[in-house]
Amino acid sequence: MTPETCPACRVRLHPEAFFCTQCGVEVRPPCPSCGGAPRWLASMTDETTTQQPWCEACEALLYACERCGRWLLPGIRLCPDPQCASRALPVLPQHTGRRWDARGTAVVWSWPPIWDRAHPEYRAPVAEEWPCEEPLHTAFVAHGLLFAWAGNSLLSPDPVLGWVRVDEAGRPLAAPAGDAGAAWQCPLGSTGVPAAGVPFIERATVAGACAVLAMERCFVQVGLRHRGDTYALEGGLPLAQVAGPAWWAGWSRGTSGEGSPELRIARVQATGDLSPPQPVALPAEAALAQGGRMALRDDMLYWPAATGAVWRLRCATGEADVVAAPEDGFLWTWAFERGARLVRERRGQVYLTLAIPEEGAAGPGAPVGAGPLRGVFDHSQLVVVAADRLIAFHPRSGERLCEALRPPGRWVDGALASAPDGEPRFLALTVEGGFATLTAVRMSSGAQDLLWRQIDLEPRALLPVGNDLYIAHTRGVIRLRQPTI
Repeated sequence: MTPETCPACRVRLHPEAFFCTQCGVEVRPPCPSCGGAPRWLASMTDETTTQQPWCEACEALLYACERCGRWLLPGIRLCPDPQCASRALPVLPQHTGRRWDARGTAVVWSWPPIWDRAHPEYRAPVAEEWPCEEPLHTAFVAHGLLFAWAGNSLLSPDPVLGWVRVDEAGRPLAAPAGDAGAAWQCPLGSTGVPAAGVPFIERATVAGACAVLAMERCFVQVGLRHRGDTYALEGGLPLAQVAGPAWWAGWSRGTSGEGSPELRIARVQATGDLSPPQPVALPAEAALAQGGRMALRDDMLYWPAATGAVWRLRCATGEADVVAAPEDGFLWTWAFERGARLVRERRGQVYLTLAIPEEGAAGPGAPVGAGPLRGVFDHSQLVVVAADRLIAFHPRSGERLCEALRPPGRWVDGALASAPDGEPRFLALTVEGGFATLTAVRMSSGAQDLLWRQIDLEPRALLPVGNDLYIAHTRGVIRLRQPTI
């Protein structure tokens, strides 16, 4: 199936057209890498005509302008058309359990209306599982595929044959239609185990055409197109990392685990690979806080320091400064289009700061309630802080909107997802009474719907991305989908 109309003037196009005869827009440009393999603009595709991000001729990874759909090479931050100048992004959603901006929202995935119990055609989600033979270290979605770091290998399950439907006890309800193994596999060697202390959702990041894994001794770059393309990055023992369309950043500590933490950054090159990571000269007080998470937006990198301050690095120039002055308490920061926001837990109380901080002089923040802080989720329509309760705020004014009970059980992960009725759904992944459960919360009413549960399972992360909702656990990945009629 091919697009039918020009995205600029809406004139009907010939199936083999390269330019619109009405307005002259190039609707099927060649690959910017090899000059061949013409393809429709990314903005002309929909759910039925989604194009792969790899050039069919030279196998180069391609990005696209988020506005005009022009095809671009990785590493280009903005569309070169001066009348557009929008961001260049991967064409298919990618997610590692926490998006590079750390906002805690679903990536493309939206709430299916038929999962509402009040819907006249309500149907519960279908649970399918891809079991791993080795312990699962992390899972992520990149360039249209699910990847799992299991044992000493990076795997990608067959999108159809690798999955089997399961019940609440985890028992398969049907046999796989063929060899239910991995469609893609890259061995990582005998040292392919994760670094101690690096959270499940930070053990892998996606940067261009590669993933960076936080292994026991160093960060390792793994090519996602051709299996076996792996090599170690410079630096020491991994502490934390983040990556986006244009940059990768990682904190590490000497090869022996001693010395001060060091930040290194690398640029995504036109080939999709990373440039050699370069150390960033920072004062000692800028060192990453223990358990702190970084956030990346375009060329801006933010992180909480051990002093309680929020630091910012302009990746393109290497300039670093403080955007929020030091304060006591555990700090969580995330990024959006105009800067950084933060939430802080201090002496058992949680405080939220939504206003863009002045240089080095962020206010104390509005009190949210009792801790402990479990996460913050920033959607365009509301911000939800998960603490002792779930509290929703207006994303611009900071007005307190509503609150709801937090689903019972031990907290694992959460996410905010858009919904067709205009009210985002909050998803909470918890463990209670031996059951792993996923609950959907409607914040305006506090109503909770149990979406899924399974006994004897240790969930690690929630990945609502693309067309599917994934739950990663220690022995594999669960996929929740809409039932077919």
